[in-house]
Amino acid sequence: MIAAAAQPPASRPGGPASATSPLSERLSELLRRGKLEEAIRTVQEAYRRSPNDAAIRAEFVQLHMALAERLLRDERFADAERAAQAALSVEPTHAAARRLIEAIATARRDVSARVDEARRMIRLEWFEPAYDTLRQASALFPERRLEWAGDLLAAAEGAGDDHYFCKNFAQAFHYYDAVKHAGRPVADSLRQRWLQSMVFALADDIDHRDFPIEYWHKTVTTAEAFIGQRGDPVLALLRGLANEDLNDPRRAGENYAEAGGQRFAVRDAEALRRARTAALRVARRRYAETLSPRRSGMWRSHGADEWSVIDGPRFLIRHRNPAAARRVGDALEFHFDRVCRYLGRTPQTLPWEQRCEVTLHANLEALRREANLGDAVRAVSAIRTADGRLIAHSIQVAQDDPLLLAATLPHELAHLALAAAVRYRPTSAVLSEGLALHCEPRCRAIQFRRVPAETGGVRPAAELFALSQIHPGNDRRFYGEAFALTEFALARIAPAELVGVAADNAPADALAERLGFAKASELDAALAGER
Repeated sequence: MIAAAAQPPASRPGGPASATSPLSERLSELLRRGKLEEAIRTVQEAYRRSPNDAAIRAEFVQLHMALAERLLRDERFADAERAAQAALSVEPTHAAARRLIEAIATARRDVSARVDEARRMIRLEWFEPAYDTLRQASALFPERRLEWAGDLLAAAEGAGDDHYFCKNFAQAFHYYDAVKHAGRPVADSLRQRWLQSMVFALADDIDHRDFPIEYWHKTVTTAEAFIGQRGDPVLALLRGLANEDLNDPRRAGENYAEAGGQRFAVRDAEALRRARTAALRVARRRYAETLSPRRSGMWRSHGADEWSVIDGPRFLIRHRNPAAARRVGDALEFHFDRVCRYLGRTPQTLPWEQRCEVTLHANLEALRREANLGDAVRAVSAIRTADGRLIAHSIQVAQDDPLLLAATLPHELAHLALAAAVRYRPTSAVLSEGLALHCEPRCRAIQFRRVPAETGGVRPAAELFALSQIHPGNDRRFYGEAFALTEFALARIAPAELVGVAADNAPADALAERLGFAKASELDAALAGER
């Protein structure tokens, strides 16, 4: 909705007249130490004493604008307005201050429409953008926070589930904890997802890169009070992690033994690590996508034996569950507009000369059986052409796919939209997959960013481009590499430009040249250096 224009300066850039003044030196020192508020108080006092001093007035305006921008980033909008108004009181024509105030006013005027859109996003499981919108709306109108609280909590739990499904446990815990702190009753399944996400995130951070050691110590009491089941093996694992942090290997070993169902004798650090690994293995068996109720209720209905059809202008949906099919149809229209614009087209200009047949199977097993697909396939899109003309295109998905609306549909839709955008010429598989992955929600980006580090890095671009004709169906490494290569390219050129490179199955050197490298090997070196 609204964002700060710039970061607060680390030090005050000023003219020669103020560069060596005592006030300038004092402010620079405070800013170097990160004490922006104290610097503001200092310059305010200086301004009260000498309101006509040009250098002090400049310092006053600049520091108040730095404060306004920081408050804007923190979504403290009323405080940001006051800071910008203070700058205007000294310099009435200050353009950045006026823009900031107007941006907040515009955001307030747009809130009702944006909240309506966020509610639509929640229904279509596009949770994180909905959460961002509702959080900012609540910050813009604090007096209406309770009115939107239910929507905000639904978006938070949905975003947490997205990350939970993708095993982004630190991010999942962030959203689940927001639900917990709302103080409303929560289901036992959410308590388990909260606990698992917290413990797995802490286990991944055994070296304290992200969580300070103090945080670990208070989590045990918090978790035991919230979960209320002291015999829970995941709680035992949490106690073990905390005791290991407290340099108490004996107690940590006992905790890990309790969690892992095994005996343990403290011998050395390696034995403790093995006990922790065994306890983690047991705890991770408790992980289950079905702990989320996302595909409960209407999604469990398989309906009649006969197929029915929802016939729309762009999509023909075959189904045995009309309620689920209508939700799928709404999501397809939502993502069609979004994907078209992402690829530099509009729904009106993208060639879409045949309706796409979308088949909604009852579950993953039915999808594989009815569509005659392999055990690794979770969804599929297909295109049939003749002489460069589209004859038919289709998508087949499973009703019980937890990321069906948010990730699977836009991914498969992106493949079809990209094919239409290039008029059904052959495309590079690695760029096609990369662009499709970038049409998915943020949780998937986090998931795929970590894959190359886990699978041996990104292979040379020429090798990846050569896979176009033998596209791996479920190669986790290939998808991670496709995401990484595409993300690297998208930091330098727009998606619409990348569409042009993907067309005609261009060689890796064509991508390298478009990105400013003489050949693909230079692109490989730059990509390796960034990672």
